[in-house]
Amino acid sequence: VEGSERDIGVARSALSSETTRIVEALQAGSDGEAGFLLQPVGGTIQEAFNETLVYDPASSIKILVAINALQAIEADIDLDLDTTITHFTGLEGSCPIGDGPTQTLTLDELLFLMLEFSDNAATRTLIDFFGGFDAMNATAESIGMTSTRMDGYPGCLANETTQVDHALLYEGIANGTLISAESRAALFADMPADAGDFSGTVFAAPA
Repeated sequence: VEGSERDIGVARSALSSETTRIVEALQAGSDGEAGFLLQPVGGTIQEAFNETLVYDPASSIKILVAINALQAIEADIDLDLDTTITHFTGLEGSCPIGDGPTQTLTLDELLFLMLEFSDNAATRTLIDFFGGFDAMNATAESIGMTSTRMDGYPGCLANETTQVDHALLYEGIANGTLISAESRAALFADMPADAGDFSGTVFAAPA
């Protein structure tokens, strides 16, 4: 966080008590810069802090990859979630290299690996198969995510987004403007809350 502790304290004193509580909880034990946005689907923003701050979304950018894939499947009569493709599993650290041992997996299995286990190699396979970074950025632009940019595979290079952009994405998933109800059900089935949260993250999140 930039600025002195006194400066931060003065800035937070102007925030609502709930926003201050959330910011302090997010900031606890971290030297990073906190930010969040709380908005019901179809409603107005209730609480927010640093919601337009551009940051590296790390693995949370993978939801954009999933939406790009599902939109492409919906638009192509020759594709469905059971379509099989070659998947390269090689990694250098956390960075997928697009080489190495291969598997033949369905698109649904790759989405599951990406969303449930945050598998970077599966993510690269999906990005490459569905048009690369240009396609991911075009999808983001079509949603209105004007501050989102994908220039590297997750695990290799940093990318960019904001809380406002991700709110647009999540709301579009929930209200059916980005993907069909059938695709949304398939998406949720491959995510930790429904597929089984191996990391314990959902369980640990406050109610």
